[in-house]
Amino acid sequence: MSLTRESVGSRSGKSFNGDDGSHAFAKPDRVDTLSWLKALVAAAILVPLLMYAGAVWYLREQAFANAALRIERAARVSEERALKVFETDLAMLTRTLDLLGDDSIETLLAKEQALHQQLNGLMKSTNSSTVLLGCRRNV
Repeated sequence: MSLTRESVGSRSGKSFNGDDGSHAFAKPDRVDTLSWLKALVAAAILVPLLMYAGAVWYLREQAFANAALRIERAARVSEERALKVFETDLAMLTRTLDLLGDDSIETLLAKEQALHQQLNGLMKSTNSSTVLLGCRRNV
């Protein structure tokens, strides 16, 4: 005995071709199923989108925090470097004033060559003879 749609439908009292008005799925069940499918599709779109937006926001905040930290470090290094340059300049000026003393211009002109050699020796002996941006200073 072969089973066909009509024979199965006639045994159960239901017709699959919809002649008697009763369907395998009633209309409210279809609406319910469609609304669940629509919600599932919306969730399939929104959940990854929200996860992506959250990850982007977190990584953005992390990047800004890292940038602020790097800027702060660079500012501290620059400040230390500037202080070192000012200290070196002050030391060089103090030493130069010590070498010149209270001598008159005529006396200084008379011992110009000796002063020049002393100042060159001072520059060579000073390890910090560079100033801002690593330029060498000429005296």
